[in-house]
Parts: sequence; C-alpha cells; structure tokens
Amino acid sequence: MCVLSDVEKSWQKPHNTLISTEGKPVMIKHFTYHWAVKDGRNTTFEVCDVFEFNENNQICKETIIYDTHQLRIDMGGNPLDF
Repeated sequence: MCVLSDVEKSWQKPHNTLISTEGKPVMIKHFTYHWAVKDGRNTTFEVCDVFEFNENNQICKETIIYDTHQLRIDMGGNPLDF
C-alpha cells in the first residue's frame, strides 16, 4: 500500500467550483488528483473539497471527499477494503 510520504510528485486538474444553491456560505472545489509515486507507480483519483465560511468570509471548516477505488487498485490494495 502507498502512504503519502511515498508520493514524489502530485498535481491537480480542476474541473468545477460550485457554490450553494441555498445561499449558504459554502463552496465546493471538484478536481482530479494525480500522484507520481517514488517507485514509478502513478494514479489518479477524484476529489471534492467542501469549504464552509464564517461571517468574515474565512474558511472555518473543510471536508474532503474522495474516491479511493482506482487509487487502491493502482497502489496494490484491495479496493473493497475500508
């Protein structure tokens, strides 16, 4: 299995920036994350970062949602493991 310290290079390809349809101070950043691992393996996975803002427009909470299925396959793990 791969740990973050094994990642030699990473980059993001942004797709969407979304805001709340309910008028809440929330923004979602959707992107593909690319990892190049020190042993030569590569993987990509989908990510959404959900940012919540306070009354001063400062980030007060971040929730990260990502799909690890392909990541686990590419890094030699079982995609069904939790």
